[in-house]
Amino acid sequence: MRNLFCKHDLELNDEFVSVSTLSKTLSLSSRTIYRLIQKEKLKSIKVNGYHLVQLSSLENIIEEV
Repeated sequence: MRNLFCKHDLELNDEFVSVSTLSKTLSLSSRTIYRLIQKEKLKSIKVNGYHLVQLSSLENIIEEV
């Protein structure tokens, strides 16, 4: 099902994580995470002003490396 409120096509059953949690887990700055979102390397949705990153898009970046 397509979510009409999102910039990207995301599945409703996908798992999401906040930028702050992701930056702490990966030991990256939150600014780096936001840059990856801006470059569309990471898919995210914005809820109440907070970006939530789709975990499957993170897995795709890891596979590229």
